[in-house]
Amino acid sequence: AIQIPKTISEEELSSLKTSEKFDDSLKTEEYTTPDLNAYPPDYQSEDYIVPSDTNNNLFYAEQASTDLSESYDAKSLDEPFFDETKQLNLELSTELGLIQQEYAYDQKGSNDAEINVYITITLTKTFIISIDFTHYPERPVITFPDEVKKILRDPYRTLNTLREWSSKKPPHIVDLLHELEKNLFFIKEIEIQSKRISGEYQSKKIPNSLTALKVHLMTYGFKEYTMVIDLESYPNPPVIDLSPELQQIIQISTTELDAYKNWKENESEPVEIVREISWLVDKNSRINFEIDLLKDHYKNIKYEPSTAILHVEMKGKMKTEDLTFEFQINLPIDYPMKMPEVKVVNEFEI
Repeated sequence: AIQIPKTISEEELSSLKTSEKFDDSLKTEEYTTPDLNAYPPDYQSEDYIVPSDTNNNLFYAEQASTDLSESYDAKSLDEPFFDETKQLNLELSTELGLIQQEYAYDQKGSNDAEINVYITITLTKTFIISIDFTHYPERPVITFPDEVKKILRDPYRTLNTLREWSSKKPPHIVDLLHELEKNLFFIKEIEIQSKRISGEYQSKKIPNSLTALKVHLMTYGFKEYTMVIDLESYPNPPVIDLSPELQQIIQISTTELDAYKNWKENESEPVEIVREISWLVDKNSRINFEIDLLKDHYKNIKYEPSTAILHVEMKGKMKTEDLTFEFQINLPIDYPMKMPEVKVVNEFEI
């Protein structure tokens, strides 16, 4: 058989020649080591310091360490383990922190324990209480405004916290403020009762008083009467001071008023007493007005306020001109809303 030799293309020949040249270059290339001495030195090597180097005292010196420990031991023996002044300041800081959580206050000076505390009872009433508790746990020194003294009399006696203060088992300053606020809080209720009175009647507060009102009553014939009502004893019945003219027209004492006699603590309200007085003024003013009208025609008229009975003598006319008629008029409690009862007292023949 005849074998035909393979032919090699030109591309294959060129790649073979290139690989041969690459191999020759690898064989002929030599690597040379650079000469470090040919370059100038850029830095100098630093000497490392070791702790054992006695010529360098950078880290510590054995002798100095010994002296430091000795001085520390001597100082620690001289100082007390418990600093009483720091403990006292801690107590004052604790008291101040408790106050700050619940009340607004101002510092009076450089002493943190001298402060003005603001106790707000209503939207329009705030009391400023000056407290000095520098010597706590001893009893604090408190300056009360005059308005508080009028309400509590002597706070050092009326406030249990102050009266029973013990430096061995002292209460917190904030506990004292709680009791004071509770005692003053009744002013809020008094303000509510005052607004109920002023909502129905013309009234104004008495100067220098937190609990008293001056009430003006307008009555029949547009005549004005005044009275002073003091709510300091609330929820007990108020203290009422009537003007002489008003006392004369209602004709009974305030303790005889139904609203006063039937007073129920925590249920009755002072405005109920004012209403009854106002009603008596209207009623008796109307009666007095009608009596004055009767007097223009009849001479013998007698009125008994305690029984609300009116006696009238009337002379007859024409056929009865020789007769005198005696009438008794019983006025009901609700007069003039209810009709009076009239009857003839004497007997006669026509």
